[in-house]
Amino acid sequence: MVDVDARPDGSVIYWSLSPYFERQRLLTAWRPMGLESDVPEQRPAVACLRDALQDVFAGAKVLIRPLAAKTGFSVVNENRGEDGNTYSTVLTAKTYGDNAAPVFSGNLAKIDEVNAAYHQHFGRITSGQMGGVLVRVLQRLGATRLRPTGGVYWLPGSRLGEWEAAMEGVEYAADGGKATGYVIRHYLDAASVKAVHDGLVTEVNTEVARLTEEIQSGDLGERAIKSRKQEAAQLRNKVAEYETILGVGLDQLRKALDKVEQTNAVAALLLAANPFEAVFAEGSHVIA
Repeated sequence: MVDVDARPDGSVIYWSLSPYFERQRLLTAWRPMGLESDVPEQRPAVACLRDALQDVFAGAKVLIRPLAAKTGFSVVNENRGEDGNTYSTVLTAKTYGDNAAPVFSGNLAKIDEVNAAYHQHFGRITSGQMGGVLVRVLQRLGATRLRPTGGVYWLPGSRLGEWEAAMEGVEYAADGGKATGYVIRHYLDAASVKAVHDGLVTEVNTEVARLTEEIQSGDLGERAIKSRKQEAAQLRNKVAEYETILGVGLDQLRKALDKVEQTNAVAALLLAANPFEAVFAEGSHVIA
């Protein structure tokens, strides 16, 4: 039975991702939504070459070893003996730029397979990259983490349509497997308010600690100090939005952000007075 005081104001968000995504497909899907700047840049050629070699030469006794110059790899067979192991190089592959074809030496029997896999990887985004992009999109939509380590997020109901459109593009771009976005719509009853509140407090505390540490390090220049000021302002706006959504006061978080902004203001003054030195001795301010 639904709580009569509950409101249909939110969704729990999580996803499963395929190993890879086609970059061009994602660009095509996200460009109409203004999300093209979030699509990761083309992966470096040497990273694509490594993945191609692993695809073609995968095996328990095959090693893909990087070259000292970081321009490529050697494919090495490991022969395990009773008293010691021996190693023999099967193939060496190098790449000298993102627009250059790989150069091979050694046993060339599988270079056509390697080349095909290399060009396939060259147009791909990895699942790790895609996960990071989705987190950034959710942050801009005002989501908050329900787990400190991420993976499960809460999103205000008013932004759900934007998220679902973005996730459709991700599913369309999946390559080498299936990607699925999961949405659990729910009413904001007392229990869900507590879950979202606690997630927000943990998230803001973590960001407050990070910002304070970075500001107090004395290593930030003018642009970096302005950037931290903007981050604190965005957190303040998020706290204000969640006060309205949850119907609870978040004064402790406001006070923590006040201290961050004060610390940042002092850092800006010190930097203006002496651009080469801005050192703090004061501790960070995080609420329990």
